[in-house]
Amino acid sequence: MPATDILSFDCPGCGKTLKAKPSHAGRTTACPKCGESLTVPTAGGAADDLQEAFTQEPAADAAAGFEPPAEEVEEFPPMIRTGPVVRDEPEDEPTDEAAEAAPAIERPASPRSRGGRRRGRSADDGEARTKTLPLAIGGGAVAALGLGLAAWAFWPGDETATADAGLLTPIAEQSATEGETLEVVLVPADRLGSMAETHALTLTQAPDGARIGRDGRTFTWTPGEADGPGVASVTAALTHRATGEAAETVAFDIQVAEEDLSPWIAPLAAVTVGPGESLTLKVSAEDPDQPANALAFELEGDVPAGVSVDGEGVITFAPPADAPQVDSAFGVKVVEQRADGTAGASSVAPVRLSVMSKNAPGRKPASAEPEPAVAMAEPAAPDTPVPAADEPAMAESAVADAAMTTPDAATAAEGTTVAMTDDPAPAESMPEPMPAPTEEPAPAESSEGGVSASVTAMLGNEAAVPLNENAAAYEENFVAPLVAMYGGPDERRRPLLSPKEYGTLRALFAEEFARAHEDQIRAGFGEKADEIMAWLKERPEVRETLFNAFKPSDDVAAGMTVFRQLYDEFGDGLDKYGGLATAAAVVWDDPERGPYNYEFHAKRAKATLPASELPAAVENVRYFLDREAAMQGRAERLPWELLVLTVDHETPIDERDWALTMYGNVRNQFGKCYSQVPYDTNMIKTDERETELDGLPYTLPTILEKGGVCAHQADYAARVGKSLGVPAMYVRGDGKFGGAGHAWVMWVDVTGVTDSALKFTLESHGRYQDDNYYVGYLNEPQTGEETTDRDLMRRLHSVATDRNASRHADLLMRAYPIVAQRAGEGGEELSMDARLDYLDAVNQIDTWNGAAWRERARLGTENAGNLSKDQTRRYKQDLKRLFRDFAPFPDFTQEVFAGISVYETDEEKRLELTRQLLDAYAAAGRPDLSFETLPAYVDSLIAQNRTAEGVGLITDALMKYADEGRYTPAALDRLDELGAESPQELIEFYKGFVMAIPPTRGNSPSEYAVAMHKRIIEKAQAANMPDVAEYFTERMRAIGSGKLKTKNGQR
Repeated sequence: MPATDILSFDCPGCGKTLKAKPSHAGRTTACPKCGESLTVPTAGGAADDLQEAFTQEPAADAAAGFEPPAEEVEEFPPMIRTGPVVRDEPEDEPTDEAAEAAPAIERPASPRSRGGRRRGRSADDGEARTKTLPLAIGGGAVAALGLGLAAWAFWPGDETATADAGLLTPIAEQSATEGETLEVVLVPADRLGSMAETHALTLTQAPDGARIGRDGRTFTWTPGEADGPGVASVTAALTHRATGEAAETVAFDIQVAEEDLSPWIAPLAAVTVGPGESLTLKVSAEDPDQPANALAFELEGDVPAGVSVDGEGVITFAPPADAPQVDSAFGVKVVEQRADGTAGASSVAPVRLSVMSKNAPGRKPASAEPEPAVAMAEPAAPDTPVPAADEPAMAESAVADAAMTTPDAATAAEGTTVAMTDDPAPAESMPEPMPAPTEEPAPAESSEGGVSASVTAMLGNEAAVPLNENAAAYEENFVAPLVAMYGGPDERRRPLLSPKEYGTLRALFAEEFARAHEDQIRAGFGEKADEIMAWLKERPEVRETLFNAFKPSDDVAAGMTVFRQLYDEFGDGLDKYGGLATAAAVVWDDPERGPYNYEFHAKRAKATLPASELPAAVENVRYFLDREAAMQGRAERLPWELLVLTVDHETPIDERDWALTMYGNVRNQFGKCYSQVPYDTNMIKTDERETELDGLPYTLPTILEKGGVCAHQADYAARVGKSLGVPAMYVRGDGKFGGAGHAWVMWVDVTGVTDSALKFTLESHGRYQDDNYYVGYLNEPQTGEETTDRDLMRRLHSVATDRNASRHADLLMRAYPIVAQRAGEGGEELSMDARLDYLDAVNQIDTWNGAAWRERARLGTENAGNLSKDQTRRYKQDLKRLFRDFAPFPDFTQEVFAGISVYETDEEKRLELTRQLLDAYAAAGRPDLSFETLPAYVDSLIAQNRTAEGVGLITDALMKYADEGRYTPAALDRLDELGAESPQELIEFYKGFVMAIPPTRGNSPSEYAVAMHKRIIEKAQAANMPDVAEYFTERMRAIGSGKLKTKNGQR
């Protein structure tokens, strides 16, 4: 374009010479120097002859002019950033002086607006000024916000690039069997590369329970009983974190084969009958397969004369009159009958029969208490444990069926007696020892609102600890003492809930664990089982800590094998280090699941891992004990819940010693070593084709010398901390720009230790750069499951504040379903008030026990609208405690707020409570939680015909947090719905919103900013506003070419 085609004119306010393209003649803008409102003249026209091109009020701050130099107008290089956006940015990225020299957008303050408008904040050259945001108008429309259209020109450019094609591997049809885990690699490790930070592999269609594994590229699913035989369909998508767009998808089917599980048989009572007498016993059995098969019954073994079984499973005991007095043992076999007529899997339960006369010594009359039930035979239990909520043994119908069938009156008159079982409470489910309460949110709904629903809600997705197979022993040795500790309905003293009885409760749970897992414990201890069990018996503190630490997902036998290895290596030396041994056992029971794996970081940097065998459980413990002085008593004094974060890595011992030498004297603030690792900018610029670590050994000294991106900085710092005996974690997350992945280090800085508590702070380094990383993610060393750093902080805070109180509360919540079911009046369920008393007592012991708060919220939701006056008062106080005690952990408040605040039935007052919650999130600096809470709040306002207020809240939040790219798209979607009938007014808001987004992240174009530019361009085109579409297309072009950068002071 010839230079003569450029319009040149002077600002009437300050005299500055301005330039524009002829196509922008007649448009209203503002002078970038003085803010004077003016209109671009036509060729040969004068400034004072200008006409306003828009009817809306001009807004100079959104129309601030970028004045392109003549050469820019003439050339407009067709350049936009391609390839994956930068994920990692150094904290002090070098400034590109040439780029800084390019003019940047200026945003002078708007003229004072008319009344009735909200006040917002803008920035101009680092100085905050006031700008105006109009209130929303009801009726589904958004009022025009005073944000004008800038007129300065940029040429349109290409779209930003998406993920490279061909990352997902085509998957053929897969085969799986119920109960067996299927793993399918969707993205080979050598292909994922840098995409791991900007894209996420998600399942858009998948069967229940399927997930993407911790490596981010593998599909994992364990089909359940209901899944086979059948076909499951899976669709996975590689989606962009910023836009949510799917770059690629892959679909495949899974043929699921039926796993023929053995029938389940309820334990059978021992039977005593006299010669010539008759007695019947019904066998209660179920086929756990779905669909279930019919069952056939037969007797096997040395079956005495007069004993038979019919097709319904009723065993008749009718020894002849001359039968000798003997004790007999035989079996009842239950066989599946498939639809095709063939026999399926089978199980055998033992039957014990004693034939003795009525007057024989030791024989009890028929009305006497029954003999203990016979332990269920091992084959009778299905190979795959049935979830607690669906456990056939506990189903009410199954327990009721296990009672003896009573003959009719005529038969009874002939002297027939009825055998009895000792199944407790036939009409109720038998309680189970609870697992460690899951930290996942408990379901808010229940089936009938009874105890079964309560147990399900408490357990969440975790399976229950298996029952001891001897139901009578379980009842006698665990359930009865537990209920007795709680006390009767009218008793005021509750020893179970007293901190003084923690030791008793801990021992009770440990004993039940030993009974329930005796086979696994002995298998793990091997030929030294008796020796080690005796050793542990003499050390109850070590034994109880170890046994109670295991979760349902842990491999008990493998964990005990780890303990045996430690015992073989250190013997009595473990006396003082029970916590350390426990930590090693629950982490290394599954070496693939628990320990922190840094292999991916090495491969990403093209470095090599050590060829020698890496340290495992024994080496991790020996490292602590051999360096006892340097560790300053940490191995002995820290609780195992923190020690799992120190023994969960495979860093070679020589590297750990190097770290101890380098940072041992600055242990309390070692995390700053994160910033000592040089940032490998070239690794990003070359899309990881070139790295400083290429071909070098991936060791701590080499990482420090050569550097890497933020992932390597965080890996380095986390493993240095672990080597110092500091509980340290590698944490990852997405920041406010969306799509900008990052990693940092977090650790527990311990400054003092007592027998029950720690003096500590939770620290992090590298968490904030240009982004706000509100929530980070990491994998728990014990379970391997992903959790958030915020929730881990809450749980560690609980343990560190008072480990005994934290563990006591944990056990109480594992006992809760049993007590709730059995400790009420007459052995019935606890009342609502008694349950709330129990939960209050738990939280008096440990304020931050999540399971108790979740159960309280579940009860509130379940009884909404039916709370008594006293219960309403209690929930009102609970909400105050929630706001107060969880102020440092606001994420948890969102999880339980709805169930706790349910006491308030007045809609206006409920809205006010939600507003308090939003205020709490604002005070905590957590816009992520605000955006998650806002939709329901806005919906409630709209339901009350307060649409204008709701829309105003959305627009205020969007303008306040315009740079929060992870959360604004969903809020914009809602705004689009409400403003669908007023597209032009909606676009007026979009203009100001998009202009408020920082165009760059560091010195690189912000992909979030580009995505939002695309959004307004599409909307402007749909609304037939080509000028708006052209302007933002050209502005997007400037961002991509590096001409438009974030100014100092801009968010």
